[in-house]
Amino acid sequence: MTMKKYLLLLICSAVLVLGGCDHDFAEMNKNPYGITTINPALLFANAVRTTHPGSWEGEQTIVQQFLNAYDLGATSGFNFNLDNNNFNMPKWNTNYENTIKLLAQAIALAEEDPQPNVNLMSMMRIWRAHVFMTLVDTYGDVPYTEAGRAYLDQNFFPVYNDDQEIYEDLYRELTSASAALDPAGSYVPEDLFYGSSSATPAVTADVQVAKWKKLGYSLLLRLGMRYSKIDPDKAGDIVSEAVNAGVMDTNADDAYLRFTTAYPNQLNNGPRTINPRYYYLAEPFVDQLKGTDDPRAKYIWGKYTEPNDAPNAVPDVAPENQFGFPVGYNQNTVVDHPAYKGTAGQGFNYTQLNFSVVGSAVAPVFFVTHAQTKLLMAEAAYHGWIGGSAQQYYEGLVITKTSPRDFF
Repeated sequence: MTMKKYLLLLICSAVLVLGGCDHDFAEMNKNPYGITTINPALLFANAVRTTHPGSWEGEQTIVQQFLNAYDLGATSGFNFNLDNNNFNMPKWNTNYENTIKLLAQAIALAEEDPQPNVNLMSMMRIWRAHVFMTLVDTYGDVPYTEAGRAYLDQNFFPVYNDDQEIYEDLYRELTSASAALDPAGSYVPEDLFYGSSSATPAVTADVQVAKWKKLGYSLLLRLGMRYSKIDPDKAGDIVSEAVNAGVMDTNADDAYLRFTTAYPNQLNNGPRTINPRYYYLAEPFVDQLKGTDDPRAKYIWGKYTEPNDAPNAVPDVAPENQFGFPVGYNQNTVVDHPAYKGTAGQGFNYTQLNFSVVGSAVAPVFFVTHAQTKLLMAEAAYHGWIGGSAQQYYEGLVITKTSPRDFF
């Protein structure tokens, strides 16, 4: 055989071999364990799990319940006198980077189903409304109509919507999604509030739907109260609509997440693990608890001989030993306060969290509650938008559980 014929034979053989190897290659190369579809309910559960509930150095500081006494390093600007994104941005970043994207994808997947689960869809829409309400309440104009759709639409620069337009659309979302919930529809076990993974799971769709309707209309009540100063007539109409439809009326309706030692409460991670001696209850809050002889106080406050080891110690909860850290002072200026209480261990002789209960690693996170709803109703009654008196609703905040420990 000549060299020319040999080369020709070699080339033909190679072509045949390569052609044969390509047969069914794509099918053979599929990973039999690879995920090609996903249940939107699982994305919904993760969206709820990642929703930002607020932070000790954010919302709780603003309302003077809690404060960081150390004005230095990453915690400088503790009295909001410094543009410090450590305090300003967590709600924005967490909700837009996680929660909103997960909800957008989950809703898109659910819409592709020829027989979509109307209850799951309604739950996701209600929760999306809650998340956006907290965002617009905090920041004003925010990305809304195009938010979270970068993967779906390749839109990486969503427009900022006017806050008034957002509130109007949230009204439409809450009313239509709440009304669409169907007691004869499908049960959603992945629901972290009232499903099979929750603290007190509803075992049938009708019970679960009843809970979500109360949640949806309680959020509508909250939305209505946002109009109380700019448009009282509109506020009254929305509030009346929500209350008539049925809002939360017992603590069993609360929307909250439980935690375990395997999956701890990350909200409490800062005060528990990063220099616990930095964190104290604020003086106005402690004075309010003491002045009203609040029965919840012993679960909220605690004094420790060594503030930096507070999460590992048994707190002193005696009211006479509790003193809130004065607002407006820091680790340097507090020594000039006329009622300065001195130091304790590596920190100060002031009241901290009760790290065995409220500050526990397994403490629950509450998002929407019966208590909050009753306070909103008290204000609405004061304005004459619903029947009853403000005192009636305020005194209706009955603790149906024996103590906060029953939530743990």
